[in-house]
Amino acid sequence: TLDYYIAETIRAGWIPGYLEIKSKLHENGALGGNISGSGPAIFALSDSQGKAKEVAGFMSKIYNNLGIKNNVYISKVSDKGTRLID
Repeated sequence: TLDYYIAETIRAGWIPGYLEIKSKLHENGALGGNISGSGPAIFALSDSQGKAKEVAGFMSKIYNNLGIKNNVYISKVSDKGTRLID
């Protein structure tokens, strides 16, 4: 998509480890992933909590090896769709 060729390509260079993570997401159990907003947060999606934990460990290990402090959060994707939250 256009976003990938413009936004993600430029932002990816500003996030250490991102290209390595992105290239190995599928082989580590993720369905996909990307940069969250303008960064530096990144996210991945999986189809089970077990796979989510594996993906989280893989992503965290990349940053630990780079000497970069990181936080990993695992949460369930809402199945209720778009709605107004008060």
